[in-house]
Amino acid sequence: VKAPGLPMVLVPTTSGTGSECTPNALFIVDGEKQAVLSRYILPQAAVVDPDLTLSMPPKVTAASGLDALIHACESYTSLGATPLTEVFSLRAVELIAGAIRAAVWRGSDRKARADISLGSYLAGVAIANAGTTAVHALAYPLGGKYRIPHGVSNALMFPYVMEWNIPADMEKFARLAQAVREDVDGLPLREAARRFLRGIESIIEDVGVPRTLDEVGIDRGELPALVEGAARQQRLLRNNPRSLSKEDMAAIYAKAWR
Repeated sequence: VKAPGLPMVLVPTTSGTGSECTPNALFIVDGEKQAVLSRYILPQAAVVDPDLTLSMPPKVTAASGLDALIHACESYTSLGATPLTEVFSLRAVELIAGAIRAAVWRGSDRKARADISLGSYLAGVAIANAGTTAVHALAYPLGGKYRIPHGVSNALMFPYVMEWNIPADMEKFARLAQAVREDVDGLPLREAARRFLRGIESIIEDVGVPRTLDEVGIDRGELPALVEGAARQQRLLRNNPRSLSKEDMAAIYAKAWR
């Protein structure tokens, strides 16, 4: 997008993508997700009204809420993170982790809806500046070829990519564990960091989102195509805190089959 279009005021009706404050647009082209990035995609204003999300059914609330949570966690641990974006990211994690269960299963809970709406917006600001990472890279082939909803495809990859990334910055992951309400007091740093995995796996299970590639009907024979699709997402992979070879990506996908 090389020039501005008409002025835009964006009004989100879900709490997940943060698209009201990011310069990104996603398209599926020939079965592959492709991103367009331009400052001209940013709106002149955004109106974030949690009441507009009250009618979201549980499945959409869960998938979009996890998308926002993943945005927050990826931007916090990305190579593009800064002290400023980390503030937005960490607060977004706290808000979403504390509210997503209530928003999914008690959809009329205005406090939960407001917390996720704010968390989604903060995470959107964070990814607009710090970017996302390998979770999105490995999720793109799932959404592009198999049309799995974006939040669900991200959630399928989330624990396994984050487990891979933990050695890159255990202090950050220990802080994320606290943000998702895990008790890490007195734990060695490595164990505290790994408590983050327990926290996010608990959230994913509690909100009823699929946890394995088997559950969404993807055959193990698709592994080579998935790896090749993910490997093309170099913009995202370069921002990951720990480098990934094709062999590493294959191992991560393999963990997502049970």
